[in-house]
Amino acid sequence: TMVKTRTEDSRLFSHLTSTWRLSPGVTSNSLFIDFSVEFGFRNPAYQNLASVFLEDVVKKMMDAFTEEARARASR
Repeated sequence: TMVKTRTEDSRLFSHLTSTWRLSPGVTSNSLFIDFSVEFGFRNPAYQNLASVFLEDVVKKMMDAFTEEARARASR
């Protein structure tokens, strides 16, 4: 029901934590997904740059998750 990843002391991030929480949806073949990410960059300039691309990165992560879930469900 939950997947949590945590990275510390990387070259780019001071910290990076992502959490996926999965719960039953309103129908038998649906699912609610709650995705959160918390991060801090080592370089403050990267923090400003990241705000420009953050929505696109999150959308790509959600799309990849959805694609994988569909592939596994069809097996």
